Amino acid sequence: MWKHYQVTLEDPMCRSCGTFSAYAGKALLGRSELEWETIEEQAFHRHGNFEAVLETYLCFQDLFVRYQNLKLEQQLRLPAYKQMPELDKCEAQIRGLPLRLVAPNGEEVPTQHLAVVDFGRGDGRELDLFIADESIYARYFPPEIPPHEERSRL
Repeated sequence: MWKHYQVTLEDPMCRSCGTFSAYAGKALLGRSELEWETIEEQAFHRHGNFEAVLETYLCFQDLFVRYQNLKLEQQLRLPAYKQMPELDKCEAQIRGLPLRLVAPNGEEVPTQHLAVVDFGRGDGRELDLFIADESIYARYFPPEIPPHEERSRL
C-alpha cells in the first residue's frame, strides 16, 4: 500500500524528521522528534519520547495518567467487565482538550489520532500519532530516498 516506505510493524525504523510540538488548545504540552516509524495497513504510525514543558503539562498530566491506567485496567478485564464509565468520562475529557500537533515548520499536522502516553512513572512519556493519508504523511515525514534512486533523479 505504501510503496515509498519500507517499514513494517514487525520492523520499526528510527528516523527523526525534526522536533514536533504538541498542544492542548493553545497550551504547549511539550516536544517530540517522533523518531519511531511503523506502517500499518490503514495508517502510518509515529511515536517517540515526549519532553514535557512542565509549567503547562502538569495541568494536564493527571488526566493523561488516569486515562492510561484506566485503559490498561480495561485491557486486563474479562470481556463481560470491560464497560468502564470512568474510562468513557476520561476519554471525553481528552477529546475536549483539542490536542494538536505542530510540525517544525510551524504548520499544524492533520492527524487521525494523537495521544500523550504517560503512566506517571518518571520521565517515561511518549507522543503517539496515526496519519492515514500518504500525501499528508509524506509532507511532514518525507521518505528516505535510496541512494541509487537519488542519483537517477539528478
